[in-house]
Amino acid sequence: MLTKKKCRKCKIEKKLSEFYKTNQNSFGYTSQCKQCRRKTVSSYRKNNKSKINATRIKSTYGITIDEWKSLFEKQKGCCAICETHQSKEVRTFHTDHCHTTGKVRGLLCRACNHAVGNIKEDINIALRLVDYIDNHC
Repeated sequence: MLTKKKCRKCKIEKKLSEFYKTNQNSFGYTSQCKQCRRKTVSSYRKNNKSKINATRIKSTYGITIDEWKSLFEKQKGCCAICETHQSKEVRTFHTDHCHTTGKVRGLLCRACNHAVGNIKEDINIALRLVDYIDNHC
């Protein structure tokens, strides 16, 4: 049984433990060593941020990047709840979605996204929260 393999990228013969396992080929190990593979992936991620983001949005929320941008424009670049503009935020808005149906509801700032999560998406808790604030100010 083989215990070493030559990396396709750096051309150095290394122990099999220096390669990731894979079921993509009959040999069972990637063609690049772990070190070279990390560099390749890092470079790809650095140079393809928008493509990776579009793929993540599509796979996570079931909408295209164009649909996300359309929603952003519909909200005039503001949080769907507090109306804070994206330019005031450090990070891109969160894509809020119903955890039961998966349907995208809107784009939220970090604080509003956390608030929705903290009330467990429960309308009754939200109403009690409104009542609490209204009666204790």
